[in-house]
Amino acid sequence: MKKAFFYKEWIKTRWFLLAILIGGILVEIYLFLKLGRSFRYAGHEHLWDVIVNRNQFMFHTLKYFPILAGLLIGVVQMIPEIVEKRLKLSLHLPLYESKSITLMVGYILIILISIFIISFITLILGAAIYFPLEIIKSIAITVLPWYLCGITAYLLVVFCCLEPLWRRRIINILISVCFLGTYFLSSVPGAYSKNILTMMIIPAISFLLIYLSVFRFKTGVQTN
Repeated sequence: MKKAFFYKEWIKTRWFLLAILIGGILVEIYLFLKLGRSFRYAGHEHLWDVIVNRNQFMFHTLKYFPILAGLLIGVVQMIPEIVEKRLKLSLHLPLYESKSITLMVGYILIILISIFIISFITLILGAAIYFPLEIIKSIAITVLPWYLCGITAYLLVVFCCLEPLWRRRIINILISVCFLGTYFLSSVPGAYSKNILTMMIIPAISFLLIYLSVFRFKTGVQTN
């Protein structure tokens, strides 16, 4: 049954997951082409001065890729479940409803995290060609919250979509906006270096919130 569950989610999302992977690669190719051009025309010393002394970050284009990826895959996965009323069937399989949702969400979550890890490692290895270790550390600390935001965005989409009552769903959306907004409070490189643990706790909370919506759905809260 688990294999059938995973296959259903894979069939539903495979092309979008591939699009996210390719989109991330294209964004990073663009960034490194632009960075290489800047080094050729402005020189290493000038760019390092801009980065170190003026706190300029060269990879801002990547900032919204993870959150857009998380929102996209969340909508693609959950909207058919709600509109076509597949979720009710999924929650009545001979599995605990919490386990059914864990399989559904966990499968896509693992793939999404894998894509983000590939993107993150590629970025760091590419940046290592141009920058010393100190700047590489700053880049890693700066972009890590963006990837955590993408994971949180996916989980919050599931949280909102599973809520059966529209009035409550609007409240959930407002809560989600507040959660996601914490990842964009500062654009200064390394601004979240002392708050990485907090940034990691938010996805965990978002994951737990999903079960609140599942419980309300399972207990028959009406959608009117």
